[in-house]
Amino acid sequence: MRNSFIYVADTYCFSDNSQLQSLYYLIQRIESILNQSYHDYEVIIMDDCSTDNSAEIIEKYRNHPNVANIIYNTSNSGSTFHQWNKGVDVAKGKYIWIAESDDIAEYTFLQN
Repeated sequence: MRNSFIYVADTYCFSDNSQLQSLYYLIQRIESILNQSYHDYEVIIMDDCSTDNSAEIIEKYRNHPNVANIIYNTSNSGSTFHQWNKGVDVAKGKYIWIAESDDIAEYTFLQN
């Protein structure tokens, strides 16, 4: 059974500069998750109604073999706990690791 990894992509942008920085970090975050030394896991990417171009970046990962699900909210949930519960409901793994939008994982994080 694969382990589940829930990635909550919440990006809040207040200016053009912070939006570009946020999108740059979004790529770093997702790449750090998908480039793990351990490979038997599913990724659920959740976007809590981001107002920037996060969806455009997230969609580039849709066909990655470890991305099991991408969920977009049509309105902001107002709580990361609502997001986590939604992710747990669709997760199929035995263990769940919830990562927030500012988490970056070391290459061997899931292996260790």
